[in-house]
Amino acid sequence: MPSITLSAAQNYLEILRKFIDEDITVAINGNANYLAPLGLCTYKEILGGLYAGDLLNNLGAHYIQFITNFFLESISL
Repeated sequence: MPSITLSAAQNYLEILRKFIDEDITVAINGNANYLAPLGLCTYKEILGGLYAGDLLNNLGAHYIQFITNFFLESISL
């Protein structure tokens, strides 16, 4: 059973969008070449938790499942 409600997930997504729009742009413009990719990985981990409906447990597993479902399956070899 998901530990997060739909409205809470929508709120998290809105907050995450602001972080991505502002922080990643600042990191890129500031030539912080290590910070932008690290931030994107962290944000994808949060997206994985939202996708699974669980931000408390198994974030690593949710991250991998999110990446698999949304990035790797879309690549046709």
